Amino acid sequence: MDVSYKSKNVLLTKGFGVLLFTGILLVCARVAGARTFWQGFGLTFGLMAWIGIYDTCFLD
Repeated sequence: MDVSYKSKNVLLTKGFGVLLFTGILLVCARVAGARTFWQGFGLTFGLMAWIGIYDTCFLD
């Protein structure tokens, strides 16, 4: 049974990646003009949907 995905280094690296990506999305939403939580949520959701579509259509 492979449990390498549960190792401390993997969890720390993925946790750092999530925080870094959250910061990047926060900056993008603020630059786009979000002033409230819901504006930021909408902009971030749209950005993630665009990234998902691009990944599906062009990178995979």
